[in-house]
Formats: sequence, structure tokens, C-alpha cells
Amino acid sequence: IIMSNAKIMTGVTIKNAIIEKYSVIKDHAYLEGTLKDPYVSHKEQVITQETPLNICFVATESTPFVKTGGLGDVVNDLSRHLVIEGIKTSVVMPLFKEVKEKVIDRLEKVLETQIHFANKEIQTILHRMLYKGVQYYFIEAYPYFERDMLYGYHDDFERYAFFNVAFMECFEALEDINLVHVHDWHAGLIPLLLKEKYPEIKSMLTIHNIDYQGEFKPRSLPAELSQFHSPINFLEEAIKHVDVLTTVSPTYKDELKYPYYGKNMTPALLQRERHFYGILNGLSSKHDPLIDTLIHTPYAKESIHLKQENKAYLQKAAGLEEDPDALLIGMVSRITETKGFPIITPILESFLEEHPKSQFVLLGTGDIPIIHALEKIQAKYPKRMKCFIGFHAFVPNHIYAGADLFLMPSRVEPCGLSQMIAMKYGTLPLVRQTGGLKDTVQNFDPITKRGTGFSFFNYDTTSLWFTLESAYQLYHSDKKTFNKIRVKAMEENFSLAKQARRMIELYHLVTGEKVTVTARLDV
Repeated sequence: IIMSNAKIMTGVTIKNAIIEKYSVIKDHAYLEGTLKDPYVSHKEQVITQETPLNICFVATESTPFVKTGGLGDVVNDLSRHLVIEGIKTSVVMPLFKEVKEKVIDRLEKVLETQIHFANKEIQTILHRMLYKGVQYYFIEAYPYFERDMLYGYHDDFERYAFFNVAFMECFEALEDINLVHVHDWHAGLIPLLLKEKYPEIKSMLTIHNIDYQGEFKPRSLPAELSQFHSPINFLEEAIKHVDVLTTVSPTYKDELKYPYYGKNMTPALLQRERHFYGILNGLSSKHDPLIDTLIHTPYAKESIHLKQENKAYLQKAAGLEEDPDALLIGMVSRITETKGFPIITPILESFLEEHPKSQFVLLGTGDIPIIHALEKIQAKYPKRMKCFIGFHAFVPNHIYAGADLFLMPSRVEPCGLSQMIAMKYGTLPLVRQTGGLKDTVQNFDPITKRGTGFSFFNYDTTSLWFTLESAYQLYHSDKKTFNKIRVKAMEENFSLAKQARRMIELYHLVTGEKVTVTARLDV
């Protein structure tokens, strides 16, 4: 029995089987069951006859367990999609207090041991649980991880150095790992520790943001880290010792060659240029206004006119004047210097003053001085501007679905998911040409009338003002063209499948394995 949209390639043999929807049976695979016990595939399963890869992510964040930024989304979404593509995938994380409160009743103890570290005996427990096909492992160490925050403590060096050492102590309890994929600085010592103890195991690093490096100047290193030198930079150690490294967009990878972006890491990255790749982060299929249960009115590109109902709802919920003709500019962002606020706040008041048919709504949290500057402008235009401070203060989906324009003029943006989400909702991004923003947004050309948003290069108020002015004039003078580029933006493909397949190619490259993967886990 073959369900709809299943794909069966050349030379496949199938006997007494039920092939679920969207399953893919690769070339020359052999599947056999009996009449009483037929072989049953899973939905979206990929099956081949090749030897499987087993990839282990090491990170500090993954939704839905814990998240402080985009790292948590990427680790969850990518690991989940690798499983869908047929790659056996696990994630190793610290058992933070926040995580423990959510999953303690679902954990299975794998290993309990005492780890000697920094002249102390640390009781360490390795737990595991299966979540949507991904095998999660959590390292419990009460003195280091049973805290209210993930980062920001005086002993962060010791905490995460221990995490690296504890991973190595627990490694043999994991399941036949082919490659260890570390994310950001928190696991940066693992590549060298792996080379010393398990030289056959390959390693990969993904740099999500070069600004976070794990640079510490301890007076002396614990004996367990005698192979490193003080001061220690976790990220630099990873760059030097991994087999291959990636970052989250092609343009950001190129930008890191220059000290303005790469800072003190540029020399180390230039030495690894042959093994350095830029792979754009993918966007989960859950970001779809047609299936989004949080927005007021579902819609698709074929029913783009229904977006207007979401705009009306956003205006009402935000306390803005309910004006269907106003250009509604939205932001969902951390309120920091790197996100472009030094060029936003100097012109925002003047722009609202000179463009009466414009509105502005913001959801975010961050630097208090910038927030106070925004609130002063809001006080002057209470019916045309609203700032929701704190990410739980408002539902971001209402901004993605209801705004006309999505403002994201970042000084630095390694990848960015917000502009991709906005495009999926037909909200045109206005961005600076940097990192992933440059890779994902095609600037509108008034001659050809093509594009998927608006962009500028120079990081200054003049360029931002000019681009905002262009978007404002197009919206009010040519709604037909504005809606056409909305539809074009919604058609862009930033799928996780593209990111996962590119990653699989790299796993193939670094391990030397033939990677047309075996049957995945039940997801």
C-alpha cells in the first residue's frame, strides 16, 4: 500500500509493506514484511541501504526546553529536520534549572559518575529523553547548572569548561557518534579534547554570532585543561581545532574576513578559509499565515486581501488609530545598538511628523536608554506609535501578520529569521544590506518593479530615511505593485530542508561517509 506523495526511486524492492505519505525510498533499498506483520514506514521517512550517520549537537539552548535567542530555535529546528532527512541526531545540553522543571518526570538516567574538576568532585548525571525523533541528553551538575540564568555569572568560565569536560566523560554513553557538531563558544573546547581521546571522531563548529566568544582570563587553568593556555578563548580554540566550520549565512561568512565584523577572530578564521562555509539558516514551516492559529484571520498569497483584517486587528490591539490607509511599520527585535536603533531613533519622530499616514509598532526588550528615547516619541504620537517592552508583552505574530513594512536596519546581522518570517506573512522587510539580510531580501527596483523588500547599504540616518521614504511613497502611490512584491516575498523559499541538505553535504565531506542516509527514527 503506497500513500499519496510517497517517492520510490530506481531498483527498489518492496514486499508486504505500507509506505506512508511523503516517505522517500532511495535507490536499491530493500523492504520486506509479512502479511501478518507488514513493514510500515513513517510519514516523511527517508530510507536507503547506506550506512547511517549519527550526528551529535552540543549546545546550551534548544526550544522548547530553554531559549535566550535564535540559537535555541536553530538547534531545535535543524536537529528535527535532520531526523526527517534520515540522519540520526542527538543533542547534548546542560540540565539547567529551567529545563529540569519542564522535563524532570520524563528523563531516563543513563550514567551517574563523579568528575574531578578544579580540585572538586562534581556529582554528574547524564539523562536522556526522546523528543520528536531527536535524542536529547542532559548533563546534570548541581553546582554549575542549577541556577536561574544560563549566563552572566562570575564563574561562567569554570561552568562551561566543566560542561566540555563532562561531555567527554559521558561520550562513551552516547550512541555510536560519527560527528560532533558544536554550536557557539560554550562547547568550544570539545574539538581538541576529542582529537586527543577519540581521534577518529570528526567535529564541526557553527558560529551563530562572533560577538560571543567565551574569552576569559583565569589566573590558572584547572589541571584537566592543562593543554590549553591562559587567557583562554573558547571560540578561538574551536576554530583552530574543528575539522570544518560554518556560520549562518554566506554574506556573514565573507564579512568575517574583515576586522570590523570578525574582530579579533579574523586572523584565526582566515587561516581556516578552506574549511569555512556559510550556510543560511532555514525557516520552520510553522511560520505560515494560512495555518497560524494565533493571528486574527488566516490568509495565503491567493487571499492577500485578508491581510487587511489582521492590520485592523493590530491597530486596535495596539491602541493605534484604526486607519486602513496608514503605512504600518512593525518591529520585533532586541532593542540594542547592533539592531540599528542608533539610526532609527534620531529620525523616527521626524518621519512620523512629516508622514501623517504612517504608524509604528514595536515589540522587544533591551537597552534602557534606547527604550526611554522610544517612549518619549510614543508619548508625542500615542495614536500612531506603540512600544511593547518585554517579549511576553504582545504576540509577535500579530505584528508579522498586521504590519505593512518590517523594519530591520541592523548594523550587524549574522542571519536573522525575523525578515524571513515577515516575508512569509507578506510584510515587506526594510533592511540594511548585511549578513543574512543581504542574502534574503531583494531590493525593490522601481524600473523593473521586482524585489521582495527594501534595502540600503550605508549605516546612517540618511540612507534609512531615503529607503523609508521610498517604501512610503510606493505604498501610497502604487498599491498594486506593493501587493505584487508582497506575493513575491511570500513565495521565497527559506526552508529548513535546504539548510539540512547543505549540512548533510558537509557531514559527508568531513566524515568521508556516503551520506544518502538510512531510515530515520519515529518522529
